Amino acid sequence: MNNKGYTLVELLAVIVIIALLGGIATISYISYQNTSAERVFETYMDNMHEATIMYFLEHGNEKPMNTGDVKTLYLNNLPIDKFNNPYEAGDYCVNSDSYVRVEYLKAVNDKGTSGLKYHVCLKCNRFNKCKDYTN
Repeated sequence: MNNKGYTLVELLAVIVIIALLGGIATISYISYQNTSAERVFETYMDNMHEATIMYFLEHGNEKPMNTGDVKTLYLNNLPIDKFNNPYEAGDYCVNSDSYVRVEYLKAVNDKGTSGLKYHVCLKCNRFNKCKDYTN
């Protein structure tokens, strides 16, 4: 009897194992892409915060100076380049819904130091998140 080949069951087992490994690799890759896109958007939000600070350096008279003063700056008014949407190539996240709301706070910390609170909201096609910064 000649036993030089593989049985059908052995071949099917190998195919199932390869398919499982491929499925796990695909899921890991998609998760990695989404995590990377989230980090890109977080960087964009940090850039919006920094662009707002730069805007107030150039337009100091528009900066909130008294308790309760609020100023809202929209993304298309900030001195910043267009944000490329990592989910959709060629799409930019410049729309009228993304904004930075700046509010003057009298006491930011327990030392009683006054400062500004920046509420950054970035809204794109598949991303919508807000984050607070305090100076």
